[in-house]
Amino acid sequence: QEVIAQTLRCKKIVAELLEFSRQSIGQTSSFSLAYLIGQCLNLLVNQALFHNIHVVTKIDPNMPEMVGDIGQLQQVFTNLFINAADAMEGKGLLTVTANYHPEPSRFVIKVCDTGPGIPVAVRDKIFDIFFTTKPVGKGTGLGLAISRNIIQLHGGTISIECPSGGGTTFVIELPLEFSETSTSEPVFVGLDES
Repeated sequence: QEVIAQTLRCKKIVAELLEFSRQSIGQTSSFSLAYLIGQCLNLLVNQALFHNIHVVTKIDPNMPEMVGDIGQLQQVFTNLFINAADAMEGKGLLTVTANYHPEPSRFVIKVCDTGPGIPVAVRDKIFDIFFTTKPVGKGTGLGLAISRNIIQLHGGTISIECPSGGGTTFVIELPLEFSETSTSEPVFVGLDES
């Protein structure tokens, strides 16, 4: 059983590494951000981890449709929602807000939890590949690295806000339109050095 469990864990890590190394947008389409967020939440709210979490959405109904890879962005939001639930240990308030700012033509999405927050000492590391604050065997340290990669490929940014009273807010900004650019940076820094 232990061999099987560790083999499956290795399989998951390899799959996530392959996803991380994919430096391109997949199938793009036009879609409603409200629909995307709603789909992600609908997949999760009935799971045991979310039974004692109150979810509040504040989504502007008049936002234009955005263009992007809905599958990749669904992965980002699902990961952020699960991370928030883990941080709150299955009980608390998850607030998701989404607005469109026409002046810079950008969507701003905020995912807020009422967990303990991210310690100051590790805030600049949370998007690093293989960095995780979860216990051994629970996290691979790839979720946020992949999420940042996907957001950047869509021409956007992802950052965090940690108020002194606790809680964490992930702030995602995405453009209304983007032109795909491939990144020329090495995926795994240091691995190709001789």
